[in-house]
Amino acid sequence: MYDFMLKLGKLSRCHQREDRSFFWNGRKFPVCARCTGIFFGNIVAVPLFFIVSQDISFYLSVCLPLVVDGLTQYLGWQTSTNKRRFFTGIFAGYGICSLYIKILCIIINIIIRG
Repeated sequence: MYDFMLKLGKLSRCHQREDRSFFWNGRKFPVCARCTGIFFGNIVAVPLFFIVSQDISFYLSVCLPLVVDGLTQYLGWQTSTNKRRFFTGIFAGYGICSLYIKILCIIINIIIRG
């Protein structure tokens, strides 16, 4: 099962670097800390969207911490931590998934209204 999860992680385009991944009972997660957060954010987004729907600008804004963290690390201005990668991943996963749902709802409303 673990090997299967590693393959799924690879298919998701995760780099799966050990230094950027969490470990549980001596085993590396199949995806890095940021992707783990993104997946978690996606899961949380579905029920939350139908409880508290926001506007599109909100969903885009919750993705900004991931962009800033990734860009500042890439430019060498700071070194991110797995904890920071995880939490910025949660926000971005939530924002992106909610944005997809919002756009899908808009399209469905347009189709239904004719």
